[in-house]
Amino acid sequence: MTKTDKEQATIAFSAVRMKQVLIPLVTISLLFCLMEIILFTIMRENTPAAPFASRLYPFISVNEEGTGASWFSSGLWLLVGLLSAILYLFSRPRRYPWIILSGIALYASADESIEIHEYFYKIGDRMAGLLPFDIGFTWVLPGAILALAVAAILFTFISSLPRQTRNGMFIAGFLFLAGALGVETLSGLLHWRHDELPYLALTYTAVEEFLEMTAVSLAIASLATLFEYNIAHKTVRQIAT
Repeated sequence: MTKTDKEQATIAFSAVRMKQVLIPLVTISLLFCLMEIILFTIMRENTPAAPFASRLYPFISVNEEGTGASWFSSGLWLLVGLLSAILYLFSRPRRYPWIILSGIALYASADESIEIHEYFYKIGDRMAGLLPFDIGFTWVLPGAILALAVAAILFTFISSLPRQTRNGMFIAGFLFLAGALGVETLSGLLHWRHDELPYLALTYTAVEEFLEMTAVSLAIASLATLFEYNIAHKTVRQIAT
């Protein structure tokens, strides 16, 4: 054992606790969604604060691209990608599924900013034509197939991770699919059939986005538990996986 190894061995490290990461991120996500509803209500009811709300709304809205909420959501995915890349670089032996997870997260980060998934409509429209019922937003059909493919590729790898990380990642995946596919489908049906119900549609959107941001926040918190830190020595290290 080298001198550096001996010094590292004597440093008392603390494991990153999931709630240390999860609670702040979920709180910010919830604030974005609540502000969306509050500002929309102020503008629709034309209260004295409506002019201020209308100026602030484009920066807060969770339903538009290029807003503070969309950049926050994109940043969450970017953090998942970076953590996965770091875990790949420092894993011994190298575990290549980390690269796959990192690539998926980086794609999702870009998607949150420029809504790449909206281009799935062409494929989704053709698939929807084969169904005996309406699906609302048709992009969810190819999106569901893509989600199943990702789950099949990563299931065995995620299952091999430490219990806390594994459970957190599986719950995160479920929450994300519940929002991105489940609530999105309901929102699409509502949009096409009941366009005169803006508050209900807005609520669906807020719930969908909150589930998605909570899911990605949980993924970040789960990956963070694979690290230990020592504040006094300003040192971080990866737990063996």
